[in-house]
Amino acid sequence: MKLLEIVESVIETKALTPDTEHQINNLLWSQSLDNHDVEALSKLVDVLLDGSVKCVGYQSCHLALFD
Repeated sequence: MKLLEIVESVIETKALTPDTEHQINNLLWSQSLDNHDVEALSKLVDVLLDGSVKCVGYQSCHLALFD
């Protein structure tokens, strides 16, 4: 599965799960990013920050990246 497809699925379901986050992480480390991937990641960050996508299945959803 491509990164863009995963991000589209997250946005459609409005939920980021630990499993999905793990899939994204694996893809980020296993391949170089193209422009579509970078745009998809940017969109994912945007929807997480604006609250339209929620973190589910975590004890605490703390995005240290954005502190």
